[in-house]
Amino acid sequence: MNLLYHFLNNPTVIGILWGALITLVILWIAVRWREKDKREQARQRKEDKERSEHQDEKLEQITEELKKQGGYLDGVLKLPKAKDGILEMDKYKWDEAIDIFRKLLPDAEDSQKVALLGLIGNCFYYHSEFDQALGSYKESLELAREIEDKEGEAANFGDIGVIYGIRGELEKAMEYHEKALAIDKEMENKESEAADLGNIGNIYKKRREFDKAMNNFNEVLKISRDMNWQESEAKALSNIGNTYQTKGELEKALEYQEKALEIDREIGNKKDEAANLCNIGNIYQIQGELDKAMEYHKRALAIDKEMGNKKDEAVNLGNIGNTYRIRGEIEKAMEYLEEALRLFTEVGARREIEIVKGNIAKVKAKR
Repeated sequence: MNLLYHFLNNPTVIGILWGALITLVILWIAVRWREKDKREQARQRKEDKERSEHQDEKLEQITEELKKQGGYLDGVLKLPKAKDGILEMDKYKWDEAIDIFRKLLPDAEDSQKVALLGLIGNCFYYHSEFDQALGSYKESLELAREIEDKEGEAANFGDIGVIYGIRGELEKAMEYHEKALAIDKEMENKESEAADLGNIGNIYKKRREFDKAMNNFNEVLKISRDMNWQESEAKALSNIGNTYQTKGELEKALEYQEKALEIDREIGNKKDEAANLCNIGNIYQIQGELDKAMEYHKRALAIDKEMGNKKDEAVNLGNIGNTYRIRGEIEKAMEYLEEALRLFTEVGARREIEIVKGNIAKVKAKR
């Protein structure tokens, strides 16, 4: 017993025992940290896999919708970082997307360059920079013709037609849309054909040829439902609603806009959701339900500001200004209309500039 006592009270032995204990504690901590690190790595791998799967799913959804709208992506997704650019577009980060696509141009094949230039044009278009968009589309069209890329040629004809339509140059717009439709029919490209028919319908509506416009929109609706293209279906419903509104059939107009809004919310299509809200606000304004009109216009404005879509933002500012004008709140009306005019001037929307100037003149007359 004394021997054990002396042994345990020996400083050397105590040092050895303490050292062993500390070593065991360190080893235990190391094992626990290693297990924790393994769990963290496994969790991170799972999150990365889920994130990658989500991005792939999102990318597939975006590219499918681009194709349904007449977009052209030939071979682009094979390029490094091209997917990143398309995902940036989905987040409304137009400048970042443009930067990615431009950096890909030098090493791209000719058909890929046609698609990249078209995507750059799309980014400018969605950011309401229409002159730059037109320049990109025309550059893409020239290259498509040079290499006999018929699909790229048709896509650019359609996009250029949209720009001319926004500018109010309706004869040029119709010319380009009809060229796009002829090629797409020849190639039996149903997605692009539907987009072309919708674009031509909008030109007929602007020219007040309502029966022709309605025929086109109903043809798009049939194609979209047959192919289960929800975004295209919603757009066709909205276009039919707009045509009924222009004709003065407001209950039918409201019915179709609400159907379109329901679909766009369901599929997360924010841009067209804002357009539906704006259209419904316009109907309520015509019906004299000004509180409802203001509510819908402000909801649309919030979405368009978030997206950085200047042209549609200006549309909603103008609508809010007009609602204030009808209410007799002249100063608020002038504030919103002048901001709308500033944005329309910035994006070069000639037809809308003249409309807003006319509304501002009406407000000044009441001062």
